[in-house]
Amino acid sequence: MDRDRMTGLERAEFEPVVVELPDVEIPKGEALKRMGYPTASFELQEPVRSMFLEALGRARALMRPQAAYRALPVESNDGMRVRFPDEGFFIESRQVAGLLKASAVAVCFAATVGTGLDDAISDSMRNGEMLMATMLDAIGSETADAAADELHWKILKRRAAAAGRLVTARFSPGYGDWPLTVQKDLIRVCGGALIGIRVTPSSLMIPRKSVSAVLGLKQAQSWRHQKPG
Repeated sequence: MDRDRMTGLERAEFEPVVVELPDVEIPKGEALKRMGYPTASFELQEPVRSMFLEALGRARALMRPQAAYRALPVESNDGMRVRFPDEGFFIESRQVAGLLKASAVAVCFAATVGTGLDDAISDSMRNGEMLMATMLDAIGSETADAAADELHWKILKRRAAAAGRLVTARFSPGYGDWPLTVQKDLIRVCGGALIGIRVTPSSLMIPRKSVSAVLGLKQAQSWRHQKPG
């Protein structure tokens, strides 16, 4: 891709970009479902209700949602392997290649709520406060997903639209035929280290409440209805 012709998202963000996400709300109902309750609107009874409110307050004070992303031009996509120029990075997955088949640009990203909550979960477990640890864990997982949604469906969607493009769905390492072992390279490419993410030898992200993924940018024109002649 000719960098001189890139606009908006593609040109301005060819290098990793860090985004603060202070407006991400804690998905309380989804946290309850993750904890095993039947619905997001389930009415907790005392004393569990008070403990859950305490967990929400602690998590809100500890979490710092952030994301890092990078737009990469797609050099080739043969339906199995997607290559990018000058990166030493490629994606070998039939499912991801299918997702990106109409995309000239891919966006790699990572989102996290930071290390503070990890420490609180470990402290609760160490102190035998297993219910509190379970609550904090569920809240952190759902908020990390919400941060990824905020970046994907609001920020990137808006910036892509300014460049005449649409975002695709996203795909994360460890799902389908895209192995978790790509995590280290994905975090390196998207600039995850800039928001404090590192990858363990077993390909897990630290902080644990983090999400990584890739998505594509499609030409918006191909999705528009033709005007009558």
